[in-house]
Amino acid sequence: MIYIKIDFPAGRWHATAWGSHVNEGVPEWPPCPWRLSRALIAAWHWKHRRQNETVLRALIDKLASAAPDYRLPQASAAHTRHYMPVVTGKNETKTKIFDTFVHVNKGESLWIRWDIALTPEEHTLLGTLLASLNYMGRAESLVIATLLDDSDTSPPSDTTPPPPPPPSDTPTWTTPAPPPPPPPPPPLGRQPLSNASACSLPKKPPLTRKPAPQHKAPLAKNR
Repeated sequence: MIYIKIDFPAGRWHATAWGSHVNEGVPEWPPCPWRLSRALIAAWHWKHRRQNETVLRALIDKLASAAPDYRLPQASAAHTRHYMPVVTGKNETKTKIFDTFVHVNKGESLWIRWDIALTPEEHTLLGTLLASLNYMGRAESLVIATLLDDSDTSPPSDTTPPPPPPPSDTPTWTTPAPPPPPPPPPPLGRQPLSNASACSLPKKPPLTRKPAPQHKAPLAKNR
């Protein structure tokens, strides 16, 4: 069992989540195990090439063989926006870039626990590489990494009190009963009337014949 303690002197962690564009504003938190392994390999290439490469490969294989546990500090996500110049020949334009980061509370550390057994050579190399880390993620993500084990210390226990229970008069969510089904439609066809007076139609006026027009005889002309 090994413990890795990571402090953030600047109070920020800058890293883009895997599979996300930098302008999507999605920070990576906590640091992925593969990112830490990459940082260890980079530290070996830049500063400790004289160390045994076989021991390094065995160390990385053990770190990749098991998933670690994390003890996270209090943190929140934020971002800033910058307009960066883009020069193409004699033409200059601007493009907006999102700088997304995780703000870590001052004085709190990130703990990573790996349930693996290392040889003395692997343990020594891991401590040397962690002490050589200046940043992890983007270059502005300053870190101080320390290797600990069971004999040194263990991560602090979670002393955060649990949230208070809800008051008794808090309404509870219930599923409303479905509405009753509508009445069935009446059957097709004419229905007999039970009371003829209930459906009295207006009576039409009686038909009357108009007298035929009388034609007057034309007047005779006097000759």
